[in-house]
Amino acid sequence: MMKHLVMDLEEVGCGARYLTHDRGGKFPVLLQEILDEVGIESVLTGIRMPRTKSIMERVQLSRRELIDRCQP
Repeated sequence: MMKHLVMDLEEVGCGARYLTHDRGGKFPVLLQEILDEVGIESVLTGIRMPRTKSIMERVQLSRRELIDRCQP
């Protein structure tokens, strides 16, 4: 499923460089191997920091909106 997602993103010209996720058991070693193959860096959130992911998503969204408004 992850390989299909990466291929779909590449088709529309939207490549991913990072995947932010927590340290839970939902991300097995196989998923990490797939991410390494396609060149996506896995970034782990901090220990006992449940709000980190939501804050980072807001920062990224704000950055995209700012860049979109600044481009001619």
